[in-house]
Amino acid sequence: MRYIFEPEILQVICKEVLKDIEYSNFDSEQKINELFDKLTEKLAREYPTYIKTEERNWIFNNAGGAMGSLTLLHGSLKEYLIFFGTPIGTHGHSGRYRKADVYDIMLDGEMLCYNEDKITRATYLPGDMAILKRKLAKSYRIPERAWMLEYARGGIPAMIRFGIGDNLYSNFDYKSSNQLIRNYGKMVFRNLFKRKKKGNIPVSEFYRNLIAQSKIDSTI
Repeated sequence: MRYIFEPEILQVICKEVLKDIEYSNFDSEQKINELFDKLTEKLAREYPTYIKTEERNWIFNNAGGAMGSLTLLHGSLKEYLIFFGTPIGTHGHSGRYRKADVYDIMLDGEMLCYNEDKITRATYLPGDMAILKRKLAKSYRIPERAWMLEYARGGIPAMIRFGIGDNLYSNFDYKSSNQLIRNYGKMVFRNLFKRKKKGNIPVSEFYRNLIAQSKIDSTI
């Protein structure tokens, strides 16, 4: 199955933007918005017509006991790309997805994770990528604050049940659930017809060669 995005390429792009900005931390709304703006701009150049560049629409997200905010950059039946995070910390269950993989690339702050078969934790800092493979689950915690670029691929519609479960049955925040479904649905509709007409748009050869070279170097 062909996908538009590659996790390793998204990680390289994130690292480039973090290096260009050169902040040690994003401790103000102005700084974090500058990060989002520059990353959105760079993603839109690499994936023309597939990245939402209009004003960001932040939506509360409650899932697995954790609460954060997200804004959609891309949505289709088999991929999504979002900014996700919280300025005050949270913790909860990742969810267990039978037909989807999730990749979280850290932009700011810190995230702690441990898998069900582990008794030690992993720490993820800006530039790191946390991976949740399908059929697996983990516990995650954001101690103070964190923002990340989250990419998922696979059966995306099946993930929505977990994504809105807390809103529907715990805090009854129907507004946030409706916003998420409506915004995602609009993106799916647009990208569905776009793919039929144009097919997948390949990312630049520069990044593909960069990733290929890094894999070769790592085996030496």
